[in-house]
Amino acid sequence: MRITTQNQMTIKPQLADFLSNLEVGDTVKGKLIEMLGQSISIKTASGQIFTAALMKAADLNPGQLVELNISSISTEGIFAELKADQQKPQINDDAKLQQLLKQMDIKPEESHVQAAKLLIKYNMPVTKENVMKLVNTQKSMESLAQGDSAKAIALLQSELNINNTEITKLVKMAAVLEPQSQQLLKELDASRKTGAAEIKPTIQNEEKQADTVKQVPLKQGEVQKPLENNPKAAMQQLAAKVEAEVAEQGTVQQVAAKQDEPKLEKLIDTIAKVFETASQAKPEQAAYMISKDIKITPAAVKAIIENTTGENKLSKKLEGLEKLVEALEKNQVDVKEIKQELKKLFLKPELLQDKEKAAESFKDILKLGGKLETLIKEQGLDSKLDTSVLQDIKGNMDFIKSINANINYLQIPIQMNEKNTTAEIYVFNNKKRSKSVNPENATILIALDLDKLGHIESLISVNKKNVDVTIKVEKEDFKKVISNTAEALRKSLEARGYSLNLLKLIDIQEKFNLLELEELIRVDSEQLHVDIKV
Repeated sequence: MRITTQNQMTIKPQLADFLSNLEVGDTVKGKLIEMLGQSISIKTASGQIFTAALMKAADLNPGQLVELNISSISTEGIFAELKADQQKPQINDDAKLQQLLKQMDIKPEESHVQAAKLLIKYNMPVTKENVMKLVNTQKSMESLAQGDSAKAIALLQSELNINNTEITKLVKMAAVLEPQSQQLLKELDASRKTGAAEIKPTIQNEEKQADTVKQVPLKQGEVQKPLENNPKAAMQQLAAKVEAEVAEQGTVQQVAAKQDEPKLEKLIDTIAKVFETASQAKPEQAAYMISKDIKITPAAVKAIIENTTGENKLSKKLEGLEKLVEALEKNQVDVKEIKQELKKLFLKPELLQDKEKAAESFKDILKLGGKLETLIKEQGLDSKLDTSVLQDIKGNMDFIKSINANINYLQIPIQMNEKNTTAEIYVFNNKKRSKSVNPENATILIALDLDKLGHIESLISVNKKNVDVTIKVEKEDFKKVISNTAEALRKSLEARGYSLNLLKLIDIQEKFNLLELEELIRVDSEQLHVDIKV
């Protein structure tokens, strides 16, 4: 019988019964995650942790795929031996990767080796083009993460669509504009210190840029900091100077500037948030996006970070829309129709089987976001209301569409027991990442956050007409509920021509995210498992 185990330090009674049946000669396969002396911990195909002690010391590296033979079981623990070929260097060992990089005329330095490892992790060919693309992307991330004032001023002048421009292009544009940005920074700092210097803005397309200027009050603490260490303050200072220049040029320009004041303020906030996003990004996230042909823009990076932390649920984004609608209502705007449309965006669970309904719901979210944006502009409330949620929703949905272009991943806002949540659904062919799904050879993951039952994840594997179900739960009491319905599930499957092989209940240790699932698929594709005789 095939099952997975948890770390023995935190193992639950249900799994302890299974472990008691482990026998000498059984095998354990997985990915090495930790090695302390001769104690080895591996991660199995279902993401669980198995720990054993090796009979002999071995030269292994984290991330390496290993196969253990159980050689001894005692009250002191489980002891194992590596298969004979496991101690040979793996294809992704540093030495072999360095040799491979040299053959491609790439310096075998640390950043290039790490890039090659990530390409292997996300099932991409280790080519010169891919290695350099990932390395350059990471360097661009690090450059933006520094968030210096000259770069901020350069992006303010660039007239680019900051959120949706590839990060490498943002950095290149900032480098082109850096000389004049440095000069502006010096003049701004001198002006701030003396209060007397007159600055002539040198922004490209000066009149067009000036039309969007607004002077944003600075906090006292920010004023005291040197401008070169305070990007947002530097941008605000530049905005104030340009606005003053516009005011001197005549009433037509001045009126136009006043009408478009919120635009520059929002652009300043956008650039500041881009710097913050870049500082939180990790190389794994960039590698994942490259493997899915997703343009690495600030909006996409923010979406993948939120996915990793579980903050990108559409239901939570729609809660932000609800607050925006409430703010409109407080400003005496009629939003009755919009409130009704917003409520309809949350589907009932039974409608999830209707593909057309699910697709329409996705489109309706974008339509409602556009309608709200238009209404806010018509009411002249751009500067009064925080509309960042509209951009967040668009960025998140663009990200979902990008993912769904080559694999089956959806987020669907649903209402269960009068509570709103998001159903995350990921369907893939066993051992394949493909849009085409074979219903007799597929794995489905469904993740839900429920009000009383907490976070639940169901991993359903179908092989011909045989079904394995693994349910990860957050609350212990819910295990009893599922156990009591196991027989009903078995009968329901049999009525449809399927048989339930195994129903596993385990505690959730790590919530679903796209990067983790990609790792699970990769391990599963190697047919890694724990075999236990019972």
